[in-house]
Amino acid sequence: MARRSYTGLLITLAIIPLAVWLRTGRLQSPFTFSPSPSPSSSSLCRCFPGDACWPSPEEWSALNDSLSGNLLTIDPIGSVCHTNTASYDNEKCATLQKQWSKPSTHYDTPSSPMAAWWTNSSCSPFSGPDSPCTIGPLARYAANVTLIADVQHVLRFVQAKNIRLVIRNTGHDYMGKSTGAGALALWTHHLKSIETVSNYTSRSYTGPAMRIGAGVQGFEAQNAAHKAGYVVVTGHCPDIGIAGGYTQGGGHGVEYTWEYR
Repeated sequence: MARRSYTGLLITLAIIPLAVWLRTGRLQSPFTFSPSPSPSSSSLCRCFPGDACWPSPEEWSALNDSLSGNLLTIDPIGSVCHTNTASYDNEKCATLQKQWSKPSTHYDTPSSPMAAWWTNSSCSPFSGPDSPCTIGPLARYAANVTLIADVQHVLRFVQAKNIRLVIRNTGHDYMGKSTGAGALALWTHHLKSIETVSNYTSRSYTGPAMRIGAGVQGFEAQNAAHKAGYVVVTGHCPDIGIAGGYTQGGGHGVEYTWEYR
């Protein structure tokens, strides 16, 4: 059988650009935003649930409408194992406990971090049904973004309301940056576009490339590259989101330089 020849290709990111906060609280972004009020305080502190500045239910509902119903209220996945929650279900708890070590148990959710220590055991499925379950350090809401307009709505909202923003794809971030107490999570997991470009050209590179959405995982990029006759180097764990921190220097694969071993 003839061997198929594979060629590596450059990954280019079709990530929706995200705004960066300066110490002044002002927003810089490649998008054009309509003017919105700056946070009332010059402090770096954000509004937190229970604060007077925390958005009202009507304001959250309006944001949900602008996102076509894709604003999700976070309920810890371990809540099915705790009798102090409305989600308690003994059968679902048993299933969750069996599947807890599987990455898909966490990366398909908008909140559960892959590194369990970032939950601070606030709602563990293994701590007993009578133990308390609280949301703890998890984000309060997640916006399941599928359009650029969705991102714009979220960024306007968190700027105007002075809400903490976190970016989440799969939750693999072992530094805990994909979650945060009192935060609104920008959930990019369903931005799955993949495009293979046979002759990509930039100032520093010419050749085959792949343009991927912010939610594409390593195995999805590998499968698409394989079909086109190319190879993509991803993280050792194939379900890591390749378009986020991994390609920006936060991941390790089997071919990373010996200098850092």
